[in-house]
Amino acid sequence: MKQLAFLLLSCACSIASAADNYSIGSDEDPRVRASDFMAENRRFLAASTTLLEVQKEAPRQAFPPEYFERLADDTLNFGMQKRSEVTYREAAAGSHDPVVVARARLRRAEFLYERGYLPEANAELTSLRQTLPSVLMINWQDQMSRVLMAQDRYAEAVQVLSKPDTASDQSGYMRYNLGIALLHSDHVDEGINILDRVGQRRVIDSEGLALRDKANLTLGYYWLKRQQGGSAIPIFNRIRQQGPYSNRALLGLGWAYLAPDGDKQKRIKLSEDSGSDSKQFSTIGAILRPGFLDTDIYKRAGLRPFQLNRADPSQEAALKKALVPWVELVSRDPIDPAVQEGLLAIPYVLDKLGAHIQAQQYYEKAIAALEQTRVNLDQAILSIRYGRMVDTIISRNGDADSGWTWKLKDLPDAPETFYLQSLLADHPFQEALKNFRDIRLLIRDTDAERQRILDLQAAYDTRVTQSVSPRELQQRIGTLSNDANLGYQPDFRPQLQMAQMLVASPYDDKAKTGDTPAAPPVKLRLPNAPAKFDGPYERLDALKARLDALSPHLKAAEDAGGKLIQRIALNDLDAQRKLNERFLVEARFALARIYDRQAHGDAP
Repeated sequence: MKQLAFLLLSCACSIASAADNYSIGSDEDPRVRASDFMAENRRFLAASTTLLEVQKEAPRQAFPPEYFERLADDTLNFGMQKRSEVTYREAAAGSHDPVVVARARLRRAEFLYERGYLPEANAELTSLRQTLPSVLMINWQDQMSRVLMAQDRYAEAVQVLSKPDTASDQSGYMRYNLGIALLHSDHVDEGINILDRVGQRRVIDSEGLALRDKANLTLGYYWLKRQQGGSAIPIFNRIRQQGPYSNRALLGLGWAYLAPDGDKQKRIKLSEDSGSDSKQFSTIGAILRPGFLDTDIYKRAGLRPFQLNRADPSQEAALKKALVPWVELVSRDPIDPAVQEGLLAIPYVLDKLGAHIQAQQYYEKAIAALEQTRVNLDQAILSIRYGRMVDTIISRNGDADSGWTWKLKDLPDAPETFYLQSLLADHPFQEALKNFRDIRLLIRDTDAERQRILDLQAAYDTRVTQSVSPRELQQRIGTLSNDANLGYQPDFRPQLQMAQMLVASPYDDKAKTGDTPAAPPVKLRLPNAPAKFDGPYERLDALKARLDALSPHLKAAEDAGGKLIQRIALNDLDAQRKLNERFLVEARFALARIYDRQAHGDAP
């Protein structure tokens, strides 16, 4: 039993000694492992500062390339692009793995792209192409094509994406981008073919479904703008009833029923990963099922029974089909411009077909809804100008130091944010929010550090210092040495000897004798006395001065960042308000024309 215990103890000691033997900055360094844990939890500021502390302790030591890779990733993820670039170069100088270096440069190019530095991102990706490992070709194509398309260089994007050896590995997003680039570069047939394939891919995840709906919406409006209603209808029918693109699809489907059928398109041969799985989801085409297009459609639209004047059966059939998606559309939130247009589309068609009373009622209903929307927009604009919108958004997980990787996925339930849904997908708005959050985080950290310094200095200034005589020191030591309750009794003999020497000092009145010689005066010599003392208190004072000097710059950056977010939001709301005003003007003019015809008894 004792031998087993000894073996276990020996193993534990060997493990502990092995854990203690590590080189600074290596994978076994506890602080490096702590930074990895912080980075996995998206605390990139804390992770990068931890690594910098390791480097500060041993400035002359050669760190492994993995250390610089970690530091570069953490600083870039927090948004410090210039500092990460220098660190990436240090990692590349010591790394022998070209894949690691290329992956780091791709991350930097992605950062530049999302921040809007398109020429810089293009230059980084162009220079990387010469030494790009083949395993990263798909990633390079994806990033390079998006940068080129953002610069309206569609023909070059087609060349980048049209690699036959990588076509099978391309994602759905890359195929969609290739289709858009082909449509804008005089390769319309190929672009239509690719978008149609993306619109019929077999997918089950929400992201893939949204991409499929987006491809169908793009292709459907492409046909609708060219008066090819017969080609647009089946495309719109593929889109889900509930999704980010459903409102615009419902609006387009109604207009497609009223548009000319156009030429019949060639049937496109689908790829192997394509196929219709719309039966698994509720698509827009399902609302046009048999038995749904009866007289009840007018009742669902809020219309009383009426007779369409001078309307032939084909016109009435087209109207009833257009009403189905539009009635569903106008029942949704009027915040969406597609819903606002749907409010005007129904009375417009009714008026054209002779149902003037019903058209008048619908125009009045549309004007009331548009007026309320204008009031809500004015309130939202006023709220943003007062600065409440920025605080409301940033307060949601505002203390997290996830930096560049943070994404605003939803908006808080507040009046000023109802009309900003379209901004969620815009890089300028997202990046402005990231910068503002990071500034807020730095302000919070510097204020907390300043308060800690003040607490330490206050504790130092108010401390109570008591002098202890040698006699009292000896008594304390004797009391501790005679305490039988102590589990551990150190050897106090050296301290006792020193205490006895102090007690025998000629300066102790009780130890003096008449023949005791006078003690020689003690002289202290400081050959190189410092001109200024630099102790812990003074270092804290210097650090506090640096924080005080940094505070005005952070405050100025915070004000500028808040104003930038407000300006972006106000521009978006102003565009929505102008569109709302245009719909209001159209509705009022249309209603005035109906009143004028009724007053004069004129035919439409």
